Order: sequence, then C-alpha cells, then structure tokens
Amino acid sequence: GYGRFSAFGGRGGSRSGVIRTTNGGTTWTPLGSVMQGRNIAKVAARGNVLLAASDADDAFSCGPGGGIGLFRSIDSGATWNLVTNGLFGSRVAALAEDPTNNAGFYATIIDFNGGCGTGNGVFGSTDTGATWTDITAPIITNVIDSGGSHFERAVAPTGTVFLSVIASGELAGVFRLPAGSSTWQDL
Repeated sequence: GYGRFSAFGGRGGSRSGVIRTTNGGTTWTPLGSVMQGRNIAKVAARGNVLLAASDADDAFSCGPGGGIGLFRSIDSGATWNLVTNGLFGSRVAALAEDPTNNAGFYATIIDFNGGCGTGNGVFGSTDTGATWTDITAPIITNVIDSGGSHFERAVAPTGTVFLSVIASGELAGVFRLPAGSSTWQDL
C-alpha cells in the first residue's frame, strides 16, 4: 500500500492505492482504482481476503465514499468495501495479523475530527475483518491523544499482543495483552 508518513507531515508522492505480488516481488499488480488517493498505513492478507488500513486520504474525508477507515476485499483486491461493523470512518492507525488464528486481526483507531468515527481504541476481529469488537482498556484510553497519537502494534507467535502509543511526539505507553487474556498490562 502507498502512503505518506514524512514525520507526520504527510508530504510525498502520489497515493497510488494497493498493489500485490504473487511471485515474490518480481511483478506487481494494482488492486482496484477505488483505493487510489488513500493513505495506506498497513495491508494484511489471509488468502483472498485483504485488509487495507487508511488513516487519511487526498480529501481527508470519512463516512460513505470517504477514504478513511478499514477497507476489506474478499476477492483478492478486485473490489473493496469500507468496514462498517465496528470501525466505521475512523483513521486506522495500526493493523496486525494474529499468527495463532488465521481469521484474527487487531486494529487501532483514532476518531477523525472528534465525531466522524467510532472513537479511539484497540479493536479485534476473529472473522477475517468482517466485524470488530472494542477491546480497549482504560489504561490505554487515558494516554491516547485524538489530535496526534501514533501506534505501533505487534503480535507474538504465541498470540500475545504488544501496543505502543505515541502522543504529542513522545512515548505515552507500552501495553501487553497476553494470549487468551482480556486484561491489558501496562509495561
């Protein structure tokens, strides 16, 4: 996926959408012109199901027809739809696959302009991104800055989830969700 991430300035080349390789990177194919203009923060794949996280677009628009949110394709990228079950219209700042569950994903979102999305937080999906559940804990919500937070997320081979939150240009918190648990730990 193409995106602009120049020290949070968003400067750079065109946002040309999502491309895919099926031969180890020898050739690449553009996937659906509808993804052009979106700032793709992360792409994740499970067979024919692709997820593309967008935290901005050329028009900085959300809602139906907007370019911000989580987009899902069930046909290898030929068509894309905005996920409207749990994450509608929010900037998806991080996306990670669960290595212990082929249908599992985690996403972190920031509410766009205070009311265009579902709020700030951490969400999980167990059905390849079709539906999402808020799994945010107050210890995480307390450090998120809606105006400028940035997230990094990783899922260990055991299924343990790690999340770092940067707010106002500084590390605000590092959190751990042990595999099989619903309780986040503040590290």
